[in-house]
Amino acid sequence: DDTGGQGQAKNVSIGYASGISMDENGDIFFCDFSYHRVRRISFSNQESSLFAGKGSPVGDGGGLRSATLNLPGTFYLEPG
Repeated sequence: DDTGGQGQAKNVSIGYASGISMDENGDIFFCDFSYHRVRRISFSNQESSLFAGKGSPVGDGGGLRSATLNLPGTFYLEPG
């Protein structure tokens, strides 16, 4: 999945979803275990976007989108 899961949520390939959380806006965040990412689905427009992880279990990164995640399985959003 080279797109990083961008676009209409109903058209995005998901490997194995786990660790699902929702924020105060109704946006959904979940770990995409197979693609080594955390994705966000917007409540307002049903668009999927990359929240964290660069899609590879190898390497080192800086910010959320370039961070290396190796098979993420749990995700928690802190209120506020």
